[in-house]
Amino acid sequence: MPSLALRATLCVAVPLVLSLACSDDEKSPQNAAGTGGAAGASGASGSANGGGGQGGKGGATADAGSTCETLATICAETDPGTGNVHDCYLKGKAGDESACTANLTKCTAACGGALCGRLGAFCHGLAESGPVQDCHALGHSGDANQCFAEGERCLALCRAARGDAGAGDAGHGGQTDAGTMPVTIRFKAKVGSAAFACGTDYENQGATGTQATPRSLRFYVDELALINDHDEVVPVTMDDRSPWQTPDVALIDFSDATGLCGQQTAEVNSVITGRVPMGTYTGIVFSNGVPEALNHVDPSSAPAPLQAGLSWGWLFGNIFLQAELQSTAPAPDGGAPGLALLHLGSTGCDNTVSDAGPDYGAPPTVACKNQNRNHIELHGFDPTTNYVVFDLAKLFASADLTVDGQCHSDGPYCTPWFAAAGVDFTTGAALATQSIYSVE
Repeated sequence: MPSLALRATLCVAVPLVLSLACSDDEKSPQNAAGTGGAAGASGASGSANGGGGQGGKGGATADAGSTCETLATICAETDPGTGNVHDCYLKGKAGDESACTANLTKCTAACGGALCGRLGAFCHGLAESGPVQDCHALGHSGDANQCFAEGERCLALCRAARGDAGAGDAGHGGQTDAGTMPVTIRFKAKVGSAAFACGTDYENQGATGTQATPRSLRFYVDELALINDHDEVVPVTMDDRSPWQTPDVALIDFSDATGLCGQQTAEVNSVITGRVPMGTYTGIVFSNGVPEALNHVDPSSAPAPLQAGLSWGWLFGNIFLQAELQSTAPAPDGGAPGLALLHLGSTGCDNTVSDAGPDYGAPPTVACKNQNRNHIELHGFDPTTNYVVFDLAKLFASADLTVDGQCHSDGPYCTPWFAAAGVDFTTGAALATQSIYSVE
């Protein structure tokens, strides 16, 4: 059960959302005022606390305090321009109270869940205790109802703690910024000339020409930038779009839990959204990695998308690229079927202070010896028309798919697969060439 102050805000802000046992005192405006105001109030709270995140979209067309206005205001905070959150925002703006009420439960889950993701990332590391830390913890709780009710107030608190109360978290949640434009980077996966799909068998894979099927294909993207028509590298300001991306890192996931990808979740993601300055763009730059400041945080409290099951633990951080291709033929000796597996991440991470060896439940005390981060630069890329293509067949072109070949960023199978991904296996430095990414 939420605290008295939080319950007061919930009861005032979204009485239709939650069936809380609100006392008369908890419903009274004077008791609720101490919580920072109702989350459903139209852009006023945002204007006083950092721009309201979505001031550029305007208020709802319905009467003040209506269900539609609540949807329009709250869902605008994380509206990426497409999907369920965007649909809920549009319903709120339309002002049809019957439609808003009918969709309130669904929209609370969608918009509240997205707000949880934003709070977990945006409020991260700002305070060790107090209201701001409470908002950070609320984000990680994943409680969509409470995030829906408290999200706007919490964002205002965290903006103030960041010292950017005048600017809000510009560029995120679909907000329109003067001089910039939205951009969507689209990824596509293939196995040779065929589209990638879990549960599909592909002929002539690897150096052995073996029939094989995918087990996984997921990777993180950071240091994302576009190249403009003046050959300048322009960073992309990434949206905060939980659970797939924060302003710092994004997860591309093609594993949909079908076929041998059954250990993954059914949800997939093939896009990164953000904003760039107005202009013409002809190329893209990125890395498969997680920012060092986030790679070695406590895995139990890391923001999404760093909760995707790709952690090697606190010391070694995250798997930057997970790709697996398994033979469909039984092994000749009756053992494990042939497998090509690459889990790319940093190695040589250490925090040893005594003869007891490293503490795997703590971050490294020095930079990992082999960072194992690539640097991908592709030209002839127009984000409005082109895709970034990942080719699983090219990654494992040298693989012997009659044996169990696994590279967990160490071992005899790694060298050619690292090179295909653009990483020198010996030094961990980025190579000038790679073979797995192209433009289509």
